[in-house]
Amino acid sequence: MSSMVNEEVEAVTAAKDMAKAARKAEEVLSALKMWEGWGRYHSAIALGPDEEIVLPVQEEPDPDTVGFAYPLPPLEFSLRNSRKFPPPTEEAALREMFK
Repeated sequence: MSSMVNEEVEAVTAAKDMAKAARKAEEVLSALKMWEGWGRYHSAIALGPDEEIVLPVQEEPDPDTVGFAYPLPPLEFSLRNSRKFPPPTEEAALREMFK
């Protein structure tokens, strides 16, 4: 039993050390076989009680450098221009949902 606990502690320590050495959150998550998208939404991943891996901070792109290519979040249908972008019909929504 104690050997299993020691292995878990060593694994958590190794994961924390690897996270400190990594440059991007995606590198840490892919090495731990986790979804890389979590790096966009979380700054730390909980591994258990009182155990977490702090992900490297992602640098925000400079708007002066990026210019008009700055990524914008998607808009909900209710906020879009309904004449230019009409909401999908029920049939189209079902077809898209069950492709």
